[in-house]
Amino acid sequence: MDQFCNVADFIESKVKSHLEKGNSGIWITDGSTNASSTYQEVLNLSKNVTLNLVLMGFKKGDIVIYSATEDVHLLHIFFLGVWRAGGAVRSIYPDETEETFMEKLAESDCKWVLCNGGDVEKWNRAGKLLASNCVTIISTGAVKTEGCLGLGSLCSGFEVKGMENEMKIALNKNYDGDDIALILPTSGTTGKSKGGVYTHKTLIAHFRALERFPMADQPDKTALVIARITHGGGCALSLAQLVNGQRLVVLSVFNNASILRTIEMWNPQGIFTVTNIFLKMANEPDLVKFDTSSIKYVITTGLSTGQSFEAEMKEKFPSLKEVIMFYGMTECAPISTSMDIWGTGPIKNYAGFENLTGSVGKAFPGVEITIRDGQTGNIVEENGIVGEVWVKTDWMISGYFKNDVATKSTIKDGVLNTGDIGYFDQTGFLCLVDRAKETFKYQSNHISPSEIEQIVASHPAVAQVCVVSVPASDGGGEVPRAFVVLRHEFAKYTVQEKDALATKIKEMAHGKLATYKYLRGGLIILDEIPRGKAGKIDKTALKGIHLCQQE
Repeated sequence: MDQFCNVADFIESKVKSHLEKGNSGIWITDGSTNASSTYQEVLNLSKNVTLNLVLMGFKKGDIVIYSATEDVHLLHIFFLGVWRAGGAVRSIYPDETEETFMEKLAESDCKWVLCNGGDVEKWNRAGKLLASNCVTIISTGAVKTEGCLGLGSLCSGFEVKGMENEMKIALNKNYDGDDIALILPTSGTTGKSKGGVYTHKTLIAHFRALERFPMADQPDKTALVIARITHGGGCALSLAQLVNGQRLVVLSVFNNASILRTIEMWNPQGIFTVTNIFLKMANEPDLVKFDTSSIKYVITTGLSTGQSFEAEMKEKFPSLKEVIMFYGMTECAPISTSMDIWGTGPIKNYAGFENLTGSVGKAFPGVEITIRDGQTGNIVEENGIVGEVWVKTDWMISGYFKNDVATKSTIKDGVLNTGDIGYFDQTGFLCLVDRAKETFKYQSNHISPSEIEQIVASHPAVAQVCVVSVPASDGGGEVPRAFVVLRHEFAKYTVQEKDALATKIKEMAHGKLATYKYLRGGLIILDEIPRGKAGKIDKTALKGIHLCQQE
């Protein structure tokens, strides 16, 4: 049993250890503003947050919803303050709709919000529309907004020295390792995103696992994390680097130009990001104008990579030594890796299988991966047989927030169904061949086709709808394309009238969707939606239907 039952205590012990070893410099830098926080400030400012929150009435079990992507150098410090006060933090994407904000506020019984300064009014409206109690809003950024607290003030409002009694009261929370610490948005197969729950116990296990992360034993080297703090990579991975004593630069808002400028300025030896962002960066026409010679390691997630990908990246970045793949999901990360953690020499995803695609390496130490028959649930013992990928580890989610049905269907007897289809090859590598889940990602954001289908279907002219994913023209992953069958009274429209109607349906849907969920793949009106012999929609056939020009 771990001696720590609160993740803030665990991280504080690690930070103190780094300070004792003389690592008193900068821990994290916001790559967008170059603002930084040191290891000592992590301790001092997070305790200020705890005191401020408690004195304002924060109680054990309170949940703070955060959608902030600014003031990156202070966000994790804020999380530590909340955890020390006995609370939890829940992430939500900042570009969600006000309706989603309201839904999450009500579901969480939330009275605290941390958001970007530009989103204060949207959160204010969402809070006021709820019949429940008022919401305290904390905003990022230098500009103070009337009626809300500034994150900077919350971090620096107190000197802890001389307030030992107040801090003692604040810390008297009777911590339990099974208390909720973090709720992250996950992909959903039947509707909107669910909230994956990490307890203090599972989050500590996650951080202990990532002590094996690349460069964890090189505190004098700099790592660059390119991910929103509202995502698992930006939130939990950054804190894992704090545990490891790693010097960190984080870009939570980014494009190719800002990424390359940050690399040139901070000379990171390692980069963590999702595969499609790295691909976009590698294909940037102005890449040669920037000095990227510091890059030695790239750690990617999101898509499986192979020898051809690695060769292409090493051609674009001559200093690059290794491209390391990590397979995981919001519910459990890491699951497997192509990195040699076992000391047996370089792992090659395609050793002996030149044409094999989809390998995501071997199970991460502490993870048990099984392939199970989709019909019987029995474990498949023979390599090469395709089935459902199930995992068991100490750092997977305990369940979905206030969603027992989803929890029971995903986690059975302590084992989690990833929703992926795959098999083990003859050398023990895990190979993924399909996604049982039909969700996809655009710019690292989860998109659920069924959610979009429900909205498009609400238009009075729509009789049937199916949404599939198609490659994004900007290289950002995949975007949704809708196929619609019109109701009888609209089916006799002329081609021009149908085109105009398709535009109106799209505009209606966009008014109810976050921007990253827009129908960038277009909306196509069909006489009928193709179906297979069993009567199910033939999505492969749909993906073969193309627009003259992708929108």
